[in-house]
Amino acid sequence: MQAVLKKQPAAKTETTRGRPRDPNMEARIFDAAIKLYSDAGWAGFNFDAIAKTAGVGKAAIYSRWPKREDLLRDTFNLRWDPMALIDEGSLRADMLAMARMAMDRFMGTRGGIVLNLQADSRRYEEVREVSANLGRLTMQRERTIFQRAIDRGEMNPAIDIDVIIASIFGAVTNRIASSVNGANPLTTESADAFVTHLVDLVLPGCSAAK
Repeated sequence: MQAVLKKQPAAKTETTRGRPRDPNMEARIFDAAIKLYSDAGWAGFNFDAIAKTAGVGKAAIYSRWPKREDLLRDTFNLRWDPMALIDEGSLRADMLAMARMAMDRFMGTRGGIVLNLQADSRRYEEVREVSANLGRLTMQRERTIFQRAIDRGEMNPAIDIDVIIASIFGAVTNRIASSVNGANPLTTESADAFVTHLVDLVLPGCSAAK
């Protein structure tokens, strides 16, 4: 005679307790981190201030980024595009777009990022590594712009691309510095006039007719 098996009651589904995961938490952390670095640099870049600005617990930050430099690296990867892939169809148009992008970044609300990166990279090894990674990607994209001009026959292949890049960004950086210290204030109109004159000055040195 077969034993009658009793039907076991269905197992209860365990309800997860506690707060549900906030899908926007990391976005708020990145936004707070990029603003804080722009305003205060590495010396003021700490988890207490970021947690307060983002409205999250400090433990939530530590669980994702054990070190400050880990958060800084991810923040730049997701919130600070080093250089968009510019392709305006001609060397002059590409150079103008590049110079305007650099000027806009300095003049914008996050203009302190580049200035702080330049200073902090000399002082702090952690920031130097983050800045170097960002710089390599930026340089790669900038060189692509000029290599494309060489391939089109617009630019002399014997020209040192790095010298041209340094000429543009060095001039923009110097112009911004003179504006920041109040010696030579910038407006939107004067900034655009500056980059136009700069490109028209540098462009003849790139000419393929050598």
